[in-house]
Amino acid sequence: MAQHQRRIDRVLGPEYLSGIDTRPLDEVRAMDHECNEIETELSYVRRLAQARIDIIQAEVDRRADGGSLGDLIAALPGILSDSAPRPEPSSSRFADTSTPATDIEFKRGLEQEVSTNRTALHAVMDTLARNLAQRLAVEKA
Repeated sequence: MAQHQRRIDRVLGPEYLSGIDTRPLDEVRAMDHECNEIETELSYVRRLAQARIDIIQAEVDRRADGGSLGDLIAALPGILSDSAPRPEPSSSRFADTSTPATDIEFKRGLEQEVSTNRTALHAVMDTLARNLAQRLAVEKA
């Protein structure tokens, strides 16, 4: 029976980028598109995991302060809003809105694992972007 390999594991594997300079341009573009889809999925999962962490922390704080469940419910919009500063648009990666939502199995350490995978994925995406840029520069010359 064939064993299923997650897309993120395949993309982060050493063979994914091997021979990239000799692959057809369309294949490199497809790889870039696939990585963008995965990054969108990981961003979504990371945000959901972070929201769960934020809600749990708010519940711990509420219990320590003696607040009511109504206080927690009233605070949910603030807890779930993202008040972190936004990165400059030039350094942002844009989500592919056509990427389907994934089934998410929450487990301990999920947010850390997703963040680690996103960082590694960004390195793959940067390599693909450099390769595509170099090819386009050669075509224009």
